Amino acid sequence: MNKKIKIAFIFLFGFVFAVIVAGIIYLFGELQLKQDVVNTSGNIGKIYFRLEKYKEEHGRYPAQQDMSALLETLGMNRSDFFKVSLFDIESAAYHAPTQDSEAPVITMRVKLHVFEKSKMLVRDHDGWHYEDIADSR
Repeated sequence: MNKKIKIAFIFLFGFVFAVIVAGIIYLFGELQLKQDVVNTSGNIGKIYFRLEKYKEEHGRYPAQQDMSALLETLGMNRSDFFKVSLFDIESAAYHAPTQDSEAPVITMRVKLHVFEKSKMLVRDHDGWHYEDIADSR
């Protein structure tokens, strides 16, 4: 074979190999994000369930506090949660109701896709929804 053809073949093979590897890495990142968002949603759901039990026992929701203190108030620790690699449950925010008729809100910043901006995962009395960060509470 001609030397130029060999070099062109090597570059073409290297390019195809790099594209395949990049695709695999991207797919792994997407799958990891999906798993972590599902597990994070489950973890926040567990916290919300404990908030409801707390209200049944004490007649009100806990006062406004950071997530670490809230988990302590609810008697929860890391072993109560699903394993999550990319998001830390303590970065979630608890928004205590200001009136007895209101329900608490838990928010947490998550990424749904590798190359997209973060969204705010919101758990309130209506259930789950995502908000753009600029529109978040």
